[in-house]
Amino acid sequence: MVTSGWASSCLRRVRTAGIFVVVAAPTFAATVSGLPELRPGTAFSPRATAAATRTIADVDILADGRIAVLDFDTRRVAIFGSNGGFERFLELPAGIPPEDMVIPRLVARPDGGLILADDGGRRFFFYDRSLRHEATVPFTIETISLNGFVRHPSGDLFVVALGTANQKILHRFGANGRYLSSHVDAPQVSLAEQTLSSGQLAIDPDDGTLWLSRLTPYEVVHLTPEGVELGRLARTPDGFVAAKPDRVGSLVRWSPNFSASSKIAIIRGLVVNSYVLQSGVRRADVFRRDGTLVASGLDATSPLGFAKRVGNDVYVHHFNGPEPRVEVWREQP
Repeated sequence: MVTSGWASSCLRRVRTAGIFVVVAAPTFAATVSGLPELRPGTAFSPRATAAATRTIADVDILADGRIAVLDFDTRRVAIFGSNGGFERFLELPAGIPPEDMVIPRLVARPDGGLILADDGGRRFFFYDRSLRHEATVPFTIETISLNGFVRHPSGDLFVVALGTANQKILHRFGANGRYLSSHVDAPQVSLAEQTLSSGQLAIDPDDGTLWLSRLTPYEVVHLTPEGVELGRLARTPDGFVAAKPDRVGSLVRWSPNFSASSKIAIIRGLVVNSYVLQSGVRRADVFRRDGTLVASGLDATSPLGFAKRVGNDVYVHHFNGPEPRVEVWREQP
């Protein structure tokens, strides 16, 4: 097992109005040949600003460099300047009770706008470049447990969620939110396990193909945007604990160490699949595109996992804990 990583406690920061500037820090040295070295830059805590963010479910970078931060608990999207200064909240569509919204994911539009995916109402909320609500578009298919949401360079939108009627987990929509097709069969497991099986999605920057990661069972599926399967990376790495629910009365109890969520990225031609255990420990596995397992059990507290990448900048968000925060790292040549 290869072990590497960066411990946040090793950094010394100067705080100014909720913004952290890293003034002395170790570099993140990649331990897998081909992966980049990342150096820390700035970080900020949305909780320490007027946004008072509780949990960071997702982050994306707008066309002008501002940062959209999704607070899952409060169902609010806060907009921050590129320096981490809080600017405003996004106005959610009028007439929809907050309790009817479950918004786990968002993506930036190339024109400067934003799209929110609402799992509760099974719909998209489109915002224009001024971040005004532009349209609400229903999925028109029944889904639950939305985990992944990406915008393809073609403009199409891809949602990873369990289709309750068609029993597929990958769903394609046009740039306007109109439903087009569904792909990848849902696993034949219990409904409780299926809520963890839909997984996450990444777009290969080299050819626009899709990489779908899920944990029940552990699997990475490579496919074209049209849904043609190109291959599967199904080798279970050492130390991975699959979800094993036990029903106690009307409740579902989970093992405290099962792998609860995942994130996948294609970095310099390598497939980096990260997941977090229920205990909070993060791990990552690295594959070549042909399915060869390069390393498993990497310490994914480093910025290689759970990040959005814009150019050479890598944005990492920490979901909760004593101080949810967004960190900005710079990829080295």
